[in-house]
Amino acid sequence: MELIENIIKAISPKLAARRAAWNLRNARLYEAATNSIYHKKPGAGGSGDKTMDSAREKIRDWARYLDENHDLAIGILDELVNKVIGTGIRMEPTTASSTGKLNRKLNKEIRKLWRDWEKSPDVTGEIPFNEMQRLAARTLYRDGEVLAQHITGLQAGIIHSGAVPYSVEMIECDFLPFSYNDKNLRIVHGVQKSKWGRPTAYYLLKEAPDFLRSQIININSDAVRRIDADKINHIKFTRRLNQTRGVSVFHGVAFRLDDIKDYEESERIAARIGASWCGYIKKGTDFESVDTVNPDGSIRNQRNLEFTPGIIFDDLVAGEEIGTIDTNRPNTALAEFRDSQLRATASGTGTSYSSISKNYNGSWSSQRQEMVESYPNYARLRAYFVSAFLQPIYENFIKTAILVGAIRIPKAIDMQTLLNPAWIDPPTVWVDPKNETVSDILAIDNRLVTRAEIVRKRTGRDPEEVRQQIEAEQLELLESPTWSANKPKPPAPGAKDDDDDDDEDGKLRQPKAA
Repeated sequence: MELIENIIKAISPKLAARRAAWNLRNARLYEAATNSIYHKKPGAGGSGDKTMDSAREKIRDWARYLDENHDLAIGILDELVNKVIGTGIRMEPTTASSTGKLNRKLNKEIRKLWRDWEKSPDVTGEIPFNEMQRLAARTLYRDGEVLAQHITGLQAGIIHSGAVPYSVEMIECDFLPFSYNDKNLRIVHGVQKSKWGRPTAYYLLKEAPDFLRSQIININSDAVRRIDADKINHIKFTRRLNQTRGVSVFHGVAFRLDDIKDYEESERIAARIGASWCGYIKKGTDFESVDTVNPDGSIRNQRNLEFTPGIIFDDLVAGEEIGTIDTNRPNTALAEFRDSQLRATASGTGTSYSSISKNYNGSWSSQRQEMVESYPNYARLRAYFVSAFLQPIYENFIKTAILVGAIRIPKAIDMQTLLNPAWIDPPTVWVDPKNETVSDILAIDNRLVTRAEIVRKRTGRDPEEVRQQIEAEQLELLESPTWSANKPKPPAPGAKDDDDDDDEDGKLRQPKAA
């Protein structure tokens, strides 16, 4: 190759220079594809399923270990659940007629049935619906996926809550084996798909896998049960298109979190050692050992020197001096290093740095900016959770209620509004309540939003319930003789307001003497 370059250079230096420039640009263009001792070679490419086939349960087990033993990991999951779910995403029925008018009577019936049902919606009868949402979200972000099975009608051993015979069975992803694959039946990691990749069935283990799942290589068909996809909700956290199984939110920061814990533990041990302050006796080169016997019979070299406040050592032999060991602990650079690692962790998990680090130093503007930047990720996770988990549950609830006659649907009702309620997000945290309230008032006055939207956004409550409570309170106040007697009277026409600070000449009135 070098010979060819020399020949071209001898014939046409201009062409050789152009060729060298092209080679340089080409080398820069594909620099990322070259290997060197300074950059690790990436693994072989492949689909999302191929990547998960290699990872299997390893990332999930690591994430569970972090959730059980790492305070920062616990805080990250708590932050995600609190910001996405809060105390629970509430349902507000918005059933309307074909003309768009809300049917308050039907909505009230649906609301009552739903309130009775959500007290104990799962098959175990132990978890209310709000807590079910939080546990489902935590499992989703920690394990990468969670499943829910719809149980309708009379089933052996199932006691449904309320008047609607419908319950939900929450299933951890351990029951969906990675090892169950069949190319002919298009089964990938326990999920059967159509030729377009749409799930048609799920193959779940009949018995709890417990600690044996890592030893399961080839699962017999007798060990699994087939459940149609319309009876299963498979909620998953994915990073790739057409990825069958989900991956933990800790997949990119697991090493970092583990290193932070190890480093902090080392610093804590060093600080504990440093707290055990000690000293030593330094002996010069001209020191000669003195083994003379003291008058009391003890040997001079064998003595104990104890540290006490304000102690003066007067029993040192010539050539000796007292020295102390300085451990330089605790490390003053620990906080700065930890903060930088937590910022990277927050970026990798899509959380807010100040929330997971509990470091709220900063101005109102900086706190507001962080809230603005972190909100889209929480909103995205919430929208997916509503569409993939809550919406199917509500649709099955309504359909079951109609089948058993728990509710009667008028003919003029728009069925689309019946199956699509409004999901009330957790209330937005106010950094500055006064500024936020003024902003809401301006938005309402300029008809940019409705009062119902503000109620949902700020309080997380049902606007209809709030309206009814306000009307009832106003009626109660009007009927109360105590409140009516103490109610301030409006000023008479032409009367001067005592709170007016201006006199008749328009000058500022002096404050009254006490």
